[in-house]
Amino acid sequence: MSTSARSSIKGKTSAGFLGYDWLVKLFVGLANRRELSHGYIFFGEHSVGKFTFASRLADYLEFGSFEPSRTPRSESMVINPGAGESIGIDEVRDIKYFLSQQPAASNYRTVIIDDAEALTDQAQNALLKISEEPPPHGLVILIVSNPDSLTSTLQSRFQKVYFQRLSTSEIEQYLHSSYGVDAKTAKDVAGRSFGLMGRALALALGEAGLKSAHKSALEAIRGKDSRALREALDEPQRLEAIVREMIAELYKDPERNVLGLRELLRRSTLNASLNTNKRLQLETVLWTI
Repeated sequence: MSTSARSSIKGKTSAGFLGYDWLVKLFVGLANRRELSHGYIFFGEHSVGKFTFASRLADYLEFGSFEPSRTPRSESMVINPGAGESIGIDEVRDIKYFLSQQPAASNYRTVIIDDAEALTDQAQNALLKISEEPPPHGLVILIVSNPDSLTSTLQSRFQKVYFQRLSTSEIEQYLHSSYGVDAKTAKDVAGRSFGLMGRALALALGEAGLKSAHKSALEAIRGKDSRALREALDEPQRLEAIVREMIAELYKDPERNVLGLRELLRRSTLNASLNTNKRLQLETVLWTI
């Protein structure tokens, strides 16, 4: 979210966590009793709130509140690889050193690894060794879309927590009550958010990139024009946004578009997991919609 977008938000952030209040109660209780596990895998779709929840938990452990803190944390470490980058053995060595230090402002030292799918095999093996003899004050949270992207042995050392999509009504109400979005816009955005709060906020706050992607996707779908996709092939984030818009548009009439949806989801999975020809995969879907 851009700085200008953040500054335009009205209202306040809820002390709970939209759609996951039961998880807040669970983790707060575990933290208060000092019964947190040494490691968790937070998994679910992109933009559903996994990283934000982990960050809020780190705030709670250090400052005693699930509200986002304006004070920089000193007891947490965040690993966030850039697009196309991997997380290697050097980063895991830094994690090991960080966790070896005694916390001063919290009962825990917390490491959050976003996009943990980027961990190399060597890095996963090193992280496994840390998890086999974890420091009593150490907490490691891996953020992934699919836990099967991690080795089975590493998975076995972490507790898994699934983050489901939110309901349209939850998102609509939250946008209206907490961010001051007018009722009509909140309803429209919630309907196009696909159950993903991060996406809903981006749309509601008017980020130009997503708005442009939405327009391009509709033109591509309705006009069977592959130009928008061709122009986005070298921009992974824009391409991903366009594909999501295509899926959201098709879901408005799922019975009519069931074949197109099935094929788009299948080929999107191929693009994400294999070194496929993205142009061929996506244009094939586009011309069969």
